[in-house]
Order: sequence, then structure tokens, then C-alpha cells
Amino acid sequence: METEEEENSKARESILNRALFILGQDKESLEQLKYNDLKENLFDTVYRNLLASYNWGFAKKYTELPLWSDETQTRFKYMYEVPGDFIRLREVYSTINENNAIVDYDLINNFVYVNSDSCFIAYTRFIEERFLKHEFKEFLAYSIASELIYNYTGDEQNLQQIVMMKKEEAKQLAVSVDTIQKAPTYLSDYNPLIDCRR
Repeated sequence: METEEEENSKARESILNRALFILGQDKESLEQLKYNDLKENLFDTVYRNLLASYNWGFAKKYTELPLWSDETQTRFKYMYEVPGDFIRLREVYSTINENNAIVDYDLINNFVYVNSDSCFIAYTRFIEERFLKHEFKEFLAYSIASELIYNYTGDEQNLQQIVMMKKEEAKQLAVSVDTIQKAPTYLSDYNPLIDCRR
């Protein structure tokens, strides 16, 4: 039985191989070191940027932040630490009620600064690759391919236009599927006892 890490690695490899296929390349045509660099570095950068680029329902999460300090060197009294799976902040609340949104806050180095003695957030989280839907994987593969076009095919403008067009189509499909997928919609759905949606 595969470990979670092995499953995630296989998912990454599958998406990267699809990106190379889009460009008419394959894993065997690359040096192993270069392939591993793409798998570990470029993939992660493109993936995190895609997650941050849109309010994906599948990546939305609510949580109460732990207080880090009630003395800061800023104009805010309280400092809260964001979770380890944090990608992008969406909303900040003083209570579990969405009507209590905080508009005056700062996000600095993975800490949220506010003048509230409790802090809840809605945020985009990192999703392990093994849980991604096919449509998002396809969007990710085209996004990686668009980053690699010049390196692997030279300056072929026609291919670049085709890949960019296909990337946009893949994004629209991924957004469409994401829109109909059930995701936590309200902060009141937050329950710390069942906070591990995947």
C-alpha cells in the first residue's frame, strides 16, 4: 500500500508528464536531474500560484486562529498565527458569525494583526495533489506547459497561442466544476471537531 507522500508524488508526476506531453516532450527526453527540479520546484510554484489566483471552493477553509501575542509593535493589539496549509487570506472575522467581518487588519509574515480578542478566517488552503479533480489537474498541466514552452520548444508562437488558449479552456472547465462542487459556504459551518475536510 502506498503512503500519502507516494500518492502525492505520483499525482505530481502524472500532471508534469501531461504538461510535457502537451509540449511534445516526455520524461525520457529530459535529464533526470532536470525532471526532478521541475517536479519539485516549478510544479510547486505554479500550483501555489493557481490556488492563490482564484477563490476555489474546493480549497476554501474556515478556522479560528490561535492567539500568538496580545502585545505587538503595530497599531493592532493582537497577533494571530495562520495555519500551516495557508495559501491566501479571503476574509477575517471577530466571531463565528459572518456579520462580524473585520476590515481593518494586516497580514504580515503569516500572522494576522487585528484589534479583536478572537479571530476567525476564511482562507485558501493547500490541497494535497492526490485529492485534485481531473479538471483542475488539466488546468495545472496546461499552466505548467505554458511556463515551459520557450525552454522546450524554442520561440514557437503558434504553439504558445494554442497552449494559452487550451489553458484558458481548462481553467474555465475547472472553475465550472468547482462552482458546482459542494464546499463549506458559511463560517457557521465551521466546527473544530470536524475541521479536517480531507
